[in-house]
Amino acid sequence: KEKEKLSLELEGQKIATAGHIISAQEMERKRIAEDLHDELGGDIAAIKINLQKATVDTERLNKVIKLLDKASGDIRSISHNLMPPDFSATPLDILLDSYYRQLNNEHGIVFQFHVNGESGKFTKEDELMIYRIIMELTNNVVKHSCATEATVQMIYCDTYLEVIVEDNGKGIPAEPNKKGIGLKNIQSRINYLDGKIIFDSNE
Repeated sequence: KEKEKLSLELEGQKIATAGHIISAQEMERKRIAEDLHDELGGDIAAIKINLQKATVDTERLNKVIKLLDKASGDIRSISHNLMPPDFSATPLDILLDSYYRQLNNEHGIVFQFHVNGESGKFTKEDELMIYRIIMELTNNVVKHSCATEATVQMIYCDTYLEVIVEDNGKGIPAEPNKKGIGLKNIQSRINYLDGKIIFDSNE
C-alpha cells in the first residue's frame, strides 16, 4: 500500500510539473505573439507607407510592397499560431473552423473539419492543450504527409473527447520517431490531460 501511495504521489508530481512547464511555455508564446504583432507588424506597416510615398521605379516598388504584404501576413499567421486572438472568448470549434478555412487558402491540402456532440465540457486551459495538440498534428500533415486531402474530427462523448486526424498521404512508420520535438509536445500534453494517442497507418 505504501508503494502504491508513493507511486500515485510521484505520478501526481509528474503531472503537476508538466502543467507548470506547459503554463510557462504558454506565457512565453503569448509574450512573443504580442511582440511580433505590436513591434514587427508596426514596423512593416510604417515601411510600406513610406515606400508608397517614394518616387522610384513603379514596377520594382510594387514588387517590394508585395513582399512586405507577404511578410505582414506571415507575421500575423505566426502570431495567431503562437496565441490565437480572443482564445478565452471564442469557442474552440469556432476557432478551429476559422483556422482550417484560412489554411485551405494557403496550402495544396484540402482540410475538412467536423465537430460532433456538445462542446463546452473542458476548461479554457484544457482547450488550449487540445488546440496545441491539433495544431501539431495538422503541421505534421502539412509538412510530412504529401497528402492532397485531410480530415480533422472532434467527437465529444459523455466522458471524453476523441480527436481523429486522417489524410490520404504516404503514411507514417509503424514506430514513429518518438524523439521528434513535435511528438514530444503532443505526448506531454496528452499525458497532462490523462489521454492516449493511437497511430494507424496503411496504404
